[in-house]
Amino acid sequence: MISIPASLPDDETLRRGLASILDTDDTGKRRTGVSLLGRENNEYSSTYPSEIVDCQMEDGRILRLYCKYSNEKAPKGQRKGIVHEALVYQGVLKGSTSTTPRYYGVYNDLQKGNKWLVVEHMIMHSGRS
Repeated sequence: MISIPASLPDDETLRRGLASILDTDDTGKRRTGVSLLGRENNEYSSTYPSEIVDCQMEDGRILRLYCKYSNEKAPKGQRKGIVHEALVYQGVLKGSTSTTPRYYGVYNDLQKGNKWLVVEHMIMHSGRS
């Protein structure tokens, strides 16, 4: 694992948080395990810290997740914050037929007082060669 900045959760907190978000599959069946495979800084982070996390589910499936972290005090100029962004993913984009990242959920990290937004990581290409 990489060295984790203080603004991001430590490995065990991240694993527990992801396990709580990913605790059921698409059929409603409970899962029992999530393993962290790797973490990398998101070079495009701006207002809120974020990272790309690879994890493996107990069924062997590997997920590449985009995790964004925020305390409830939105930075100056940010009117709605990460909770509003999560609601957009959950309510508006989830039912969209366009290509959008899969919404996995929000986690409330009581230890640090942060909220996490967890969605599928989608590779973006700049169009440059």
